Amino acid sequence: MYARPMIAGITLVAMAGVLCAIDPPLRALPPVTPGKSTTVVTGPLDKSGQIDYESALNERMKGKTTPKTNAVVLLIKAIGPTPEGARLHKDYYNWLGTTKPPDEGTYLLWYLDFFGDDVRGEDLQALFDRDSELRTRPWTEKDEPKFADWLRANGPALKVVAEAARRPDYFYPFIARKPDGTRDVLIGSLLSTVQKTREVASLLGLRVMYHCGAKKYDAAWQDVITLHRLGRLLSKGGSLIELLVGIAIDAIARNAALRFLEASKPDAKRALTYRDDLLKLPPLASVADKVDLSERFTFLDSAQAVRRNGVSALTELIGLARGNFPEVPAEVVEATLFRLDWDRVLKTGNGWYDRMTTALRKPTRAERQKALAAIEVDLKRAKQDADFLAIVRDSADAAKRGAASDRAGDLLVNLLMPTVLKVSEASDRQEVRFRTEVLAFALAAHFADHKKYPAKLADLVPKYAKAIPDDIYSGKPLIYKPTVSGYELYSVGTNGKDDGGQSLDDEPRGDDYGVRMPFMKRTPTPGDDRR
Repeated sequence: MYARPMIAGITLVAMAGVLCAIDPPLRALPPVTPGKSTTVVTGPLDKSGQIDYESALNERMKGKTTPKTNAVVLLIKAIGPTPEGARLHKDYYNWLGTTKPPDEGTYLLWYLDFFGDDVRGEDLQALFDRDSELRTRPWTEKDEPKFADWLRANGPALKVVAEAARRPDYFYPFIARKPDGTRDVLIGSLLSTVQKTREVASLLGLRVMYHCGAKKYDAAWQDVITLHRLGRLLSKGGSLIELLVGIAIDAIARNAALRFLEASKPDAKRALTYRDDLLKLPPLASVADKVDLSERFTFLDSAQAVRRNGVSALTELIGLARGNFPEVPAEVVEATLFRLDWDRVLKTGNGWYDRMTTALRKPTRAERQKALAAIEVDLKRAKQDADFLAIVRDSADAAKRGAASDRAGDLLVNLLMPTVLKVSEASDRQEVRFRTEVLAFALAAHFADHKKYPAKLADLVPKYAKAIPDDIYSGKPLIYKPTVSGYELYSVGTNGKDDGGQSLDDEPRGDDYGVRMPFMKRTPTPGDDRR
């Protein structure tokens, strides 16, 4: 007999009719027809003859990347073999085509690595706050000798990071392993170096302001470009998490660039060179690409695990999603999973991912947001309609089995589909911020030549800007307002209306995103990258 976990009250008595109808062996594998609309890929296969989605996904993400073009190889060399306190599985190195770094090496030193036991509890928080504050203005070794020592100690590793940022590719394999070393579902893949790369970005942001304090502006600018490239490389990773962290790093770079601009006061030629450096950066990766590949494969891999392993796999998925399900005896669930038409389950799921990808590829933000909002409404309705008890009941009726299978597909998608609308919004927000960053350097060049900012953005064309980019939120030109001491340049933000340049950090609060010069006169908020 099987152990009888409850798939979250329906009683055994209430399900007696269904239980009596169980004919097939509980763990016989229900059939599926491999193909583009169902399994999407037909191989490679694992030892049990099922699709090895981990290998299939990694092969596609890797593409033509080699160890010499892959930034991840060097990032691991800088971070070390235990990025989050545990060793990376050997399969990471197999996919990367490299070897594990030695246990002892010149790796990046984090707070406690360098400052030691002297900073605990409140002292550690004070250190974090001081670090955040130093990233907002130029500072010198005389101001903070301990922080300067920390940067020097990390110099060799940060040099490796800078080399990594110059590489064209970023491939971090999806590896999911259970404690005993056996393969787990893709949704359990660990992205062990991602958060550490975010910490590297904070360290580089600190060094930008340290270089500015020493008036080493060329070195400061190189760190800004390293930050931008690092964020954009990370965004190319397979997961939405890597995209979001890449966007966050790009925001750190943007704020560092604006503080650098104000501190360095470049002449027109240098300001335009910096502008051109920004324009040469590769774009942030597409949200649509993540949904179409890694998110889709995560769904397919999870569906296969439920189909193959039954209650145990379904229980794990429900636990990961913190779903609330009626309590159904395991035998009933096993019988339901066997009866489902798995071709229809997979086709239904792929239909959602097709629709989401199509929406994300629409050319304008307004079109994308409208399509994504409609999908969210339909997903919520499908979740309500995908009543688990009804699926159990209808799967036992041959005439209703197809519809029950469709609802099972809806249910799995609702468990696994991330909040893509918010990720898309984060990507749009950073794109408009980057546009204001580039224009800030064009405005600085104009100021260097004329000792004043232009009356309107159109005056920048053609000498300082080839064209003035639109605000992606309004489809109209970005709002520009010269002031007595500088200017305001901003987007209307997600609410689509002009809040007078007020951002989330202002009082009264607004929803506008942009640049306010002078930039460093704003009161900094620890970790603030929002405006």
